[in-house]
Amino acid sequence: MNGLQVPNTITEYDERFRIMADVAPVLIWMAGLDKLCYFFNQPWLDFTGRTMEQEMGNGWAEGVHPDDFDRCLHIYTSAFDAREDFRMEYRLRRHDGGYRWILDTGRKILDEKGDFRGYIGSCVDIQDLKDAEERARALQDQVYQAQKMEAIGTLAAGLAHDLKNMLLVVRGNAELIAMQTGPDGKVRDQAMKIVASSDRASELLRKLLIFSRREPMKKEMVDSAAALKELMELVRAIVPKSVSVELDAPEDLWPVYGDVRMLEQVMLNLVTNARDAVGGKGSIKIAMRNRPFDGREGTPEGNFPVGRFVSMEVVDTGTGMTPEQIGHVFEPFFTTKAAGEGTGLGLPIVYGIVKEHGGWVEVESSPGQGSRFTIFVRADPETGA
Repeated sequence: MNGLQVPNTITEYDERFRIMADVAPVLIWMAGLDKLCYFFNQPWLDFTGRTMEQEMGNGWAEGVHPDDFDRCLHIYTSAFDAREDFRMEYRLRRHDGGYRWILDTGRKILDEKGDFRGYIGSCVDIQDLKDAEERARALQDQVYQAQKMEAIGTLAAGLAHDLKNMLLVVRGNAELIAMQTGPDGKVRDQAMKIVASSDRASELLRKLLIFSRREPMKKEMVDSAAALKELMELVRAIVPKSVSVELDAPEDLWPVYGDVRMLEQVMLNLVTNARDAVGGKGSIKIAMRNRPFDGREGTPEGNFPVGRFVSMEVVDTGTGMTPEQIGHVFEPFFTTKAAGEGTGLGLPIVYGIVKEHGGWVEVESSPGQGSRFTIFVRADPETGA
């Protein structure tokens, strides 16, 4: 015979069932033929922080998350009508007001004749499992993103080297043409335009090499406070006075291990990006912090760093980005700006330089809410080389 054979009402149980239900490590409920619940064990009442009277009937449904209610109601009533066991997941409000994911398994109750008499259900808290699954998905996405960026970097490096060699030939021949013509000739002017265009293209290729981490760097201990002071002078020169700039940094910043020229390029790129995002009004905040890591906190690439780092953060009140845009923001030539207003290499360069310094980049943004870019650079020379 299928189903559990028990009486219809809890009053027909002896005290042994009540004791067993109250010491069970799960939340237990029971419902009759009218689909209304008539019993909840003590762990359920402790979880919800409500009384038996409050939960009775459909009272328990008041604790179901509004986004889950309709789905749960459909599963619950459909199973009742079909006289079938069921299983469903939903968020149930806990006594502290927070919601936890619950796995609820309902099993039909049959009397001694095999007639359907209602349901008994058990619920387990699966919030920790949900959190672990979410972390696993996030880690998988981060690994994919890191692999994608590595592949793009390898491709960019190969293209940059090949194009650099071609440009050397183009530039060399253009200079020869200019030398063999008169100083005021039209041909010479055209040749010098070719030279100038070649130089601009070479600069783009240099940026691609930085992104792909093929550009040589000279690393040394850098005084973070002194570098920040010099950076602020440059920031005030490139950011219009209509945009407020706030600096937030402690006096005891750790020195970082890296190429000061490259790190300055990173911060200038981030500030320039923030300046363009605010569009001549709004605010930009630059913050730096000492950040020790002990291996328990993960990065967007799925690593768990150990050691001393310095974080450098640029926050703007600009237009912000969608999640889809954030997913592409470090790819070469991707830009949210209008055509002709950007090369799409500023943020990829940031990514490449920071990776070369043994660090990482974190991005937070939403449309209309501005953006926050945070880079982490090692302060330990023995692990930063």
